[in-house]
Amino acid sequence: MKAFSLEPYPENFSLDRLVPGVDNVRYDVRLSPEFMRITSKVIQYLIAGKANAKEVMDIGQQSTWLDFRDEFEWYYCDVLLSAVNLAKLHKEIQIDFLAQTAIVKMVIEELRKQYDYMIECYIKAIRKKELASNRDGGLVFNLKEELSRIRLNRPVILRSAGFELFEYLTKIQGKQIKEVREINFGSNALIHSDFFTNPILHVEDVRDDFFMLEEYKILLGRRFDDPDRYLELINMLRFLFRYVAESEFKNKREKQGETEVEFEARIESWMKQVGNIDKLLNYFITQKKYKTAKRKKTHKNELDILKKKIKSQKKLLKFFYYNFNQKGLIKKILAAYEIQPIVKEYCPPLVPHQVAQFLINPLKRRSIVRRLKRSEKFYRKSFTIKSLKKQTISLEKKTRRERKKLFIEFLKGFIRYHRDLENYKVLKEAMDYVNLARDEKIINLSRINRTLFEYLLPQEAVLQEKPIVNHVIIKADVRGSTNITYQLRQRQLNPASYFSLNFFDPITDILSEYGAVKVFIEGDAIILAIYEHEDSPEGWYSVARACGLAMNMLSIVRRYNVQSKKKCLPILELGVGICFYEGPPAFLFDGENRIMISPAINQADRLSGCSYILRKHMKNAQKPFNLYVFQTKQSRQLTFSSCDDVYLRYNVNGIELSPAAFEKLAGEIELKAVEAVLPDISRERLKIYIGKYPTITGDFKRLIIREGLISPLTATNPSESKRDSRKYYEVCTNSSLMGYIQKLLTK
Repeated sequence: MKAFSLEPYPENFSLDRLVPGVDNVRYDVRLSPEFMRITSKVIQYLIAGKANAKEVMDIGQQSTWLDFRDEFEWYYCDVLLSAVNLAKLHKEIQIDFLAQTAIVKMVIEELRKQYDYMIECYIKAIRKKELASNRDGGLVFNLKEELSRIRLNRPVILRSAGFELFEYLTKIQGKQIKEVREINFGSNALIHSDFFTNPILHVEDVRDDFFMLEEYKILLGRRFDDPDRYLELINMLRFLFRYVAESEFKNKREKQGETEVEFEARIESWMKQVGNIDKLLNYFITQKKYKTAKRKKTHKNELDILKKKIKSQKKLLKFFYYNFNQKGLIKKILAAYEIQPIVKEYCPPLVPHQVAQFLINPLKRRSIVRRLKRSEKFYRKSFTIKSLKKQTISLEKKTRRERKKLFIEFLKGFIRYHRDLENYKVLKEAMDYVNLARDEKIINLSRINRTLFEYLLPQEAVLQEKPIVNHVIIKADVRGSTNITYQLRQRQLNPASYFSLNFFDPITDILSEYGAVKVFIEGDAIILAIYEHEDSPEGWYSVARACGLAMNMLSIVRRYNVQSKKKCLPILELGVGICFYEGPPAFLFDGENRIMISPAINQADRLSGCSYILRKHMKNAQKPFNLYVFQTKQSRQLTFSSCDDVYLRYNVNGIELSPAAFEKLAGEIELKAVEAVLPDISRERLKIYIGKYPTITGDFKRLIIREGLISPLTATNPSESKRDSRKYYEVCTNSSLMGYIQKLLTK
């Protein structure tokens, strides 16, 4: 399929790794009671609005479900974040899938429950009016008419309400939750967006003709001998896709040793991807691209590729069209499109298939007209066949080109229906295995046995202090602090206030944004820590947030340096080291002061340091980055575990990440590796990692990490030293590199 580059449909939804609940069959799920309460209220107002039943349900005429939108959105996001955090805690994304499935089940059940409640309201209102002493017969009649209308329109009301609510839920997920999931699990692990926006979720009859015409623009046969039955069409498409796959993919299959079962699964996956129809058959789109490319004088090679594609697509379309035409399906397909503007005019008393038959089968027209005439008395209106004749003429006038275009549209609609139907079956089975636990006895029993999945709001969770499980140390060391102090003293200025106003105070103001705390402060350095607590995965971004904090610290210092230069004051330069330690730190107390003891402090001290000799030697050198690590002859003679003690660093406004911290970062967020030669930045090939992380306030910030090779310090000029195989990691703040990354991500 290389010639067409067909895309497989992503299918990664499963709950098979989760442990069933107390009945050993279903998964016990407890959703937030507050979220369920607000959802019930939202659906009640939504159903009342769709059925025009606000007065009977004692809802204000001006009130809508949007009155609760903000509260509903907050609760929904909090419940989903609870699911993501729980999945992260247990390193199992299926826990997040289970939450989404449980919410869908709860919403669908609540839609039907609120519809039934509306019917009860009407029955009570009718009974009350009938028993009243001043009984109003006209009002009772009107209420009964409304009740009859609502019962008749049950599928339409439920579908309309469900579709509107799920569309809104999907919008919330795409806006606020999708990025959190990608950060934690990567984009490939996410469920495809159309899985939960499936319109089939909101209908009770998946074969309903009106639903299929409106949603998919198709009409399928029902009788056993109909050639346009769903199973017949699927088998035809399967055969055609297989034909294409074998002709295009045979040699590659033999080389890869793909089994027949794997090949069949690949075909099924292609058949669910709607865009593959355009790639295979829609030469009309390719012709437009070709004309545009030719007008823009595109390179001849690209034009030749487009011409070959047009030729292949025409050939395949002819093959597909011929096979469908041989079965008599093309006329049926075209008729389904032609009847769409008029189907409600004649149904009832007719059904959509009879309207289509009028257009394509002259022998059926007389009996259909007679049926319409007989129905006029019952429906109290006359039926003219003017619209039927008009659409019949329109169908007969269709050119071959128009017929092929509509055939392609039919295939796309049918593929979408097939995809939605298969997804519905999967989700329906999953929902059947979800037990929405409401009984306290079941909840407690399942919780004791550690089989209860609870997705709660923050205020509903039991508040308790969680023990520290991991921590990160950030040390920021001021370069040349002794010289700065001397300069200020010479001018009879106060070094303490200078460091306080330009360094310590502004950094203190931003600590809460990253969940950091002060460990120690001395005249020219600050040591900070970020803790990770047990069972609190929402805070398990310690290294990522430490990197962001370090970048912000450098940004603050640069801003204050601009002011210092204007006032002829010394400027500050920093070196930052970030170290991760898997486990809690130790604490001792000096009176009421808590003192931390951690090996990460010593390591961060080394990483934030800078060799005076290197700083002096590389001061005027053009350096694309702020951090370089060198290995001396002495360190090469030491063991690998101890040689870090004698590494030499050039770290001026640089941020070094320890290898353990980098490994932890890769587990916290999704890091995308990129290798490139960027002449404007460096002559060497760069390896960088790109990712995003969430701050405490809910913002998302980008990180760029450079992987460097440690240089043995043997050359006269350190910048000419050859690279070793050992690595170091720099959190990049190079504006040119960040600009390159921005362009890369927007391509």
